[in-house]
Amino acid sequence: MSEISFRVHGRPAPQGSKRGFVRGARAVVVDVNHDALMSWRSVVADAARQVYDAQRDGLIDVGLEVDMTFYFTRPKGHFGAGRNRAQLKAHAPLEHIVKPDNDKLERAVFDALTGVVWRDDCLVHTCTTRKRYGLPGVDVCITYHESQE
Repeated sequence: MSEISFRVHGRPAPQGSKRGFVRGARAVVVDVNHDALMSWRSVVADAARQVYDAQRDGLIDVGLEVDMTFYFTRPKGHFGAGRNRAQLKAHAPLEHIVKPDNDKLERAVFDALTGVVWRDDCLVHTCTTRKRYGLPGVDVCITYHESQE
């Protein structure tokens, strides 16, 4: 079994929300957060290239398990005021249970890694995704068998 692990620093951007409009006689559909999404996918792909060389090793073309933990900055409202500004309020959630949705975060990372680490994201048969508070970014761990017989 082989494993590829890496950390991506930066604010995770979800993929999936679309906006449509008409330009001339054509309908155009774009991601709502297109600029942030393209930047995030580029950062993810660059981090993956630092630990996996598809030119040398080839794109992975076997079943994959992916484990991802996304980290987001905790809002200021979760903390006290004045001398308690470093203290977490009692009602502040421990887990990141607000938008963006896990599936949209996964989709952005999966598309960033397609053609960089794996042939297609359809190869992912198991994915575990978590959202936490911490230094913004994502930890990615990809596990696969070198050959399936």
